Amino acid sequence: RGTITLDRRGTEAPRISVVIPAYNAANTIGAQLIALAAQDLAEIFDVVVSDNGSTDDTQEVVIQVAMANDLSLLLCRAAERRGPGHARNVGAAHARGEVLLFCDADDIAEPTWAHQLMDSVLLTGAAAGRLAKFVNDDPSQVDATAPALQRWHDVEQLAWPVTACFGVTREVFESLDGFDETVPSSEDLDFGIRLGLSGRSITQPEAQVRYRTRATPQKRRAPLRPSAPWESFIPARYRAL
Repeated sequence: RGTITLDRRGTEAPRISVVIPAYNAANTIGAQLIALAAQDLAEIFDVVVSDNGSTDDTQEVVIQVAMANDLSLLLCRAAERRGPGHARNVGAAHARGEVLLFCDADDIAEPTWAHQLMDSVLLTGAAAGRLAKFVNDDPSQVDATAPALQRWHDVEQLAWPVTACFGVTREVFESLDGFDETVPSSEDLDFGIRLGLSGRSITQPEAQVRYRTRATPQKRRAPLRPSAPWESFIPARYRAL
């Protein structure tokens, strides 16, 4: 399928677009869409699901849940290149809002997530909230929380937003050319570093998502770390830091 639009609610663009990259997310994305439909945000917003080449029923689930919950939805195809960075960039390009809120297809946004994140983004240009880590498939079993703003080896200049709970203005996003799709992984880390090097900072509101994890209890309580390739990639790319 190509791009599918459901109920854009007029020709006037909303201020906010929520962008969700998805790949074989049929079993989880419905809960996230239902959570977005339940947001306490007073204004209408768009949800853009960017499908990174799913081979399961992701698209069918997205359409059914959006229709059942009166979501303003755009479902777009982002299969030209594998990876969440590409999917997020394609989703952002299709989004109409001037504020871009990013979340993941396997998490669950708290009811206040969108308005708390949006308020912070409008003040500073970029914001990353909090992650309430839940075990396996039971979002009621939260046993650890963590900020969605992390630092690589605690270096102040190397702050990076976990894109499961991240917001940025379109102006800032486009000024950095979005996510770098050529990096080996952890493109959110690279984006955060480039954001910091541009002189901008990322604020930390209380906006929270329930963050799915299958890690051991010890790892769930430990700080998040980027994947292994970054241990050599970051020093090589950002020698000045």
